Amino acid sequence: RLATSNYLSSGINAEYGGGPYISTFDGSWYSHGGVCSYVLSMDCYRADWFLYARFSECGNGAPCLEAITFHQSGFSLELQRGWLINNNGEKVDYQLGQVKYFGADIEVVFDGEYLDLAFNNGDNHIIWNGYNGVQVLVSETTVTCGLCGNNNGNPDDDFVPRWSSNTVPDHVASFIGSWKLNMPDFVHCYEYEEEIEISDQASATCISAFDNRYIQTCSQKVKPAPYIQACKQSYDQEISGLRAECNLLQSYILECDTRGAVQSLLVDWRHQTTCTTLSELQQFTIDQGCPQDNPPV
Repeated sequence: RLATSNYLSSGINAEYGGGPYISTFDGSWYSHGGVCSYVLSMDCYRADWFLYARFSECGNGAPCLEAITFHQSGFSLELQRGWLINNNGEKVDYQLGQVKYFGADIEVVFDGEYLDLAFNNGDNHIIWNGYNGVQVLVSETTVTCGLCGNNNGNPDDDFVPRWSSNTVPDHVASFIGSWKLNMPDFVHCYEYEEEIEISDQASATCISAFDNRYIQTCSQKVKPAPYIQACKQSYDQEISGLRAECNLLQSYILECDTRGAVQSLLVDWRHQTTCTTLSELQQFTIDQGCPQDNPPV
């Protein structure tokens, strides 16, 4: 069984501002309002690998995940929007279904919707949706730290800040800030603090999207409530071509697949909803990245 941490989608949390929803390996959920670069997760026992996340402005100014960078064994792989792969400054060309190898222990494959980066003999995975979402999967014995938590099975200590004495702060912002990176591309880091109300249309649309008999076949394995809430809070973001309910359904279905839900759910869910087709999603995602002469789809 794998522990998972899902980056969901940009949303607004009136408690302390706006930001993406993140679930830790041990099942805690929180909203992240920082525009900056952070340690998303890392090997906290041997420092064998690191996963960094860059959050930038999107929509109405709230932060969205823009890119993730994986470091291990001398390789630095940045997964960018449009499913671009930057390997130490060089663009990696690949096609649908092609496995790309980096050294003896890292491989990346694209299935048409996700880039799947596997490492440590395939025990751990980083799954990137090409635009604003990532799922991190590690074995239960992996000792981690970063925004995705410590993977120790105890959600009560998920928000202990870096360098602290195992004391959980009153505010999750202290935990988030402790994993900020000092990088030149984000000299002016800031916290998004605008509060918005959830509109009636947002509530109705998001509830309706998950109140689907086909989608509900997974509800016993993955509770939809946090995904619905994230959908409501990100619904009024002004991101042309991206529907919040479909963005969150994508994250939900991926987690359902990870947890062993009906296999056909991952393949057929778009046909059972009003969301865009896979080919339309592919075109949208490619358009969000840097121009490519040979996109993977």
